[in-house]
Amino acid sequence: MMLSSILMVDDDESDLFIAGYTIRKFDPAIALLSAHNGQEALDILRAGRPDAVLLDVNMPVMNGFELLEHLALMAEDERPVVAMLTSSRVPADRQRAETFAFVRAYFEKPLRTEDMAALAGLAGSRDLERRQTGG
Repeated sequence: MMLSSILMVDDDESDLFIAGYTIRKFDPAIALLSAHNGQEALDILRAGRPDAVLLDVNMPVMNGFELLEHLALMAEDERPVVAMLTSSRVPADRQRAETFAFVRAYFEKPLRTEDMAALAGLAGSRDLERRQTGG
């Protein structure tokens, strides 16, 4: 599966710009959605499902972990592939993110094209799993 849409969730405009630039460099056809906190992201996710979410940890209103708690309540086949994209180098943050089985990657900012290749591979493998299990 090709990634057709990605939701970037970050309160820092420059980080959103850099991630968007990298995504466009990787594949200009990917539709970009952005949210500045977990609540905005949740609203976007309720309206439709992007193929993947790049999620920061530290944000106002609703942080990344609070959004993960909401995503955990969604049906597995309704949940997008989630990758953390954060400047947090706190080991406890990575460990906490890894407690959510649907968090498939933990990238450190800035987003790199290698990260995008990994994310595309994760989305593709999830798609294959769904076809094989009928989900």
